[in-house]
Amino acid sequence: MIPMSIDKETLTHNPSGATAEQLLATVKQYMGDNEVEQVAQAIQLAQETSGSVRDHRVASLQTLRQISPLEHALAVATILAQMRIDAVGVAAGMVFEAVDAELLPLKHVERTLGIPVGRVVGSMLRLNILERKKNAGAQLIAPNAGEGESNRDQKKRRVREALRRQQAETVRKMFIGMAEDPRVVLLKLAYRLHAMRLSTQKGHLSLSTASDQQEKLAMALETREIYAPLAGRLGMSRVESELEDLAFEVLEPDKYAWIKSQVETESKQWSSYVERVCTMLDNEMASIGLKAQVSGRVKH
Repeated sequence: MIPMSIDKETLTHNPSGATAEQLLATVKQYMGDNEVEQVAQAIQLAQETSGSVRDHRVASLQTLRQISPLEHALAVATILAQMRIDAVGVAAGMVFEAVDAELLPLKHVERTLGIPVGRVVGSMLRLNILERKKNAGAQLIAPNAGEGESNRDQKKRRVREALRRQQAETVRKMFIGMAEDPRVVLLKLAYRLHAMRLSTQKGHLSLSTASDQQEKLAMALETREIYAPLAGRLGMSRVESELEDLAFEVLEPDKYAWIKSQVETESKQWSSYVERVCTMLDNEMASIGLKAQVSGRVKH
């Protein structure tokens, strides 16, 4: 369910262009015929639901981009497939959006795709309920727009910050402790990764008001403090790294742009060095009769 090779997979950054054909092509690379058929059934179920309700939009991304449940589901399921998650996890990712929006009954999912898929979707629904309660609580301690810079107000802000950090740690523990299936946490991470990719895509945003921008910043902060560390604790360093980078780009765009330019310059130099070392090690191992595959990447 959480593959040991997950960190070696390349997560394609294609936030809004995932298709059913691409998803099926990806799962066919590592799934058997029966598993591929289960994913195909999930795609068909999501397509049928999307066709009956055309005006619904993903609630959690309303201020970021108008995207249909089917688009969102395909993108999330594709991320899971690129992680090499099994058919149950990918199928759950494909139908969860419709179930969460009350467009598709959970019982129908269980009858069509099996009880394991329904169990993952149901557990994800319960996590979402807890998260929404957490967000409602966070609004109660959010800073007022008209706060001044007096000592009293500064103290209030420090208290809010401490409460927010404590709350973030509580949510991290909740994700790990309450998830009935590891696939649930992976599905949650895939949803957040897709949302953050959307939030940083130029040309796909409609942030016209201050509240829209505030929502985007809040999501990025939550990503940095909750979702990225969660991915790290699960050994998913590539997912952790991308979530951190996306959150950094939103929260501190100027610093992100400068660091990105510096990293790109250094990476070009180190990439050639890594390639030379890999080739040298390949040759040395071949010369003594050892069969091995050597790979490397630039870290920063």
